[in-house]
Amino acid sequence: PQVGTKFGGLIIVRSDSNIYKLKDLQGKKAACVAFQTAAAGCIFQIYHLLQHGIDPFLDFSSFVENKSQDKIVLDVVNGKIDVGFIRTGQLEKMLNQGLLENLEQLRILESVKDEFFYTHTTELYPEWPIAAVKATDPQLVAAVTDALLNIPANHPALAAAKIEKFLPAEDYGSLDKLIETLRLKSWDANRDPFRNSGNRQQATGSRE
Repeated sequence: PQVGTKFGGLIIVRSDSNIYKLKDLQGKKAACVAFQTAAAGCIFQIYHLLQHGIDPFLDFSSFVENKSQDKIVLDVVNGKIDVGFIRTGQLEKMLNQGLLENLEQLRILESVKDEFFYTHTTELYPEWPIAAVKATDPQLVAAVTDALLNIPANHPALAAAKIEKFLPAEDYGSLDKLIETLRLKSWDANRDPFRNSGNRQQATGSRE
C-alpha cells in the first residue's frame, strides 16, 4: 500500500490481556527493538509514554531490547512478554508472510484511527530522509534532489530501498523535539540537530 512519508509506533498486547490503557502498563514486561536507535520500534513509544507520565525504564518490571520485531510480536502472542513496541505495518507484514494466523490475536493499545493507512498508538513522524550538510555545493544538492524526486517507478534502487518513491522532505520539527527531550546519544541534543549543525533534509522516501 502507498502510505506516504510518515510512520509511527504501536504498543501491542495480547487480545485477552487485562491491559487496556497506558496506565495499566505499570509493572509489566515489555520489549522493543533498540532504546537509542529504533525510531518506530522503540523511541516513538518511549516518548509517547513519557508524555503520559509513564517511564518505561522505571515503571515496567522488565524492559529489554530485541532486534527482531517478528520475535517481539510472537513473544507477545505466546505470553513471554506482556507488551511489545513495533512500527506501523509490522503486523500486516507478518500476516502476509504467514507468521501470524490473524490480527485478532493482538490488540493495539489506545490505537489512533485516522486517515493514515495503518492503525498506530503514537504520533506519526516523517520517514527517513536523505540530507546534506551545510558545506555541500548547492548545485550538487539541487542535482541530487532532482534525481531522487524523478527516479522512474520501476527503478531497481527503489526496490532495494523498499520504498515506492521519493517525495519532497517533510517538516522534521516534531523529531527535533523528540530528540532534544530524550537526549539521544546519536545526536548532539543540546542544539537543534538540523538547523544549527547545518544539516538539511532534501528528500524523504515514501514507503510501499
